[in-house]
Amino acid sequence: WGARLTYNFVIKGGYAGGEDYRWAEVRSWYPGWRFELFNVVFICGYQQLLILAFATPAVAAAQSVSPLCALDAVAALLFLSLLALEATADRQMYAFQTEKYR
Repeated sequence: WGARLTYNFVIKGGYAGGEDYRWAEVRSWYPGWRFELFNVVFICGYQQLLILAFATPAVAAAQSVSPLCALDAVAALLFLSLLALEATADRQMYAFQTEKYR
């Protein structure tokens, strides 16, 4: 999942330098110190909560002594299927957006 997102970021020029154009718009909503407060509370704080939300079940599963079962295989298969679906949608969207500006 992370590799898919990184790949999309790279092909769209994400590491070419500069800042995402949307941040200028967000900064205009909260001028001066208000943006810094927004950044610390919402952006940084929310990201930490998201990391905690998806890491906690992974830690619990890693510490479990129960063996893997059929439900685990079904969950893994579902994840891989949805990941393939997202990757296909990413390719289609990239082709559409690229063709639009050709």
